[in-house]
Amino acid sequence: MARPRITLTFVVAGLASGCALTGTNVPALTGPSELGLSLSIAATPDLLVQDGISRSRVTVTARDAGSRPVRSLRINVDVEGDDLAVDSGRLSHRMVTTDEDGEASLSYTAPRGPTGAAAAARTVAVVLTPVGTNFANAVPRSVLIRLVPPSAIP
Repeated sequence: MARPRITLTFVVAGLASGCALTGTNVPALTGPSELGLSLSIAATPDLLVQDGISRSRVTVTARDAGSRPVRSLRINVDVEGDDLAVDSGRLSHRMVTTDEDGEASLSYTAPRGPTGAAAAARTVAVVLTPVGTNFANAVPRSVLIRLVPPSAIP
């Protein structure tokens, strides 16, 4: 009868020793985890009236794996809308290049929206794709801008 108790003691002791949290080495934090290139994008403001003149300033900051600015990075810029058959607005530049601080900017002008009962809010994406040596490895990033009809803003 003593044999099962000894076996059970060894099993319990073995399980308890495998659950210890002491002596665990935690690796240092690294980043960014975006293929060595981090693009931070902002649109100010991110809500525009569809009046053909309202503008948003789109800024992008590029940083490398060591969080240092990426200088002279060329970035292609496109606009994608909910409905490609509808005017999606205008960009001041279709290609931008980052400066010494890793920053670039452009402006987006809202299109004229429909009037009347058919007027509805919609969203456009300003898509930024870094230009490199192999388009297959390019990772596009985007920022969303909400477009509202003039009747929606009092």
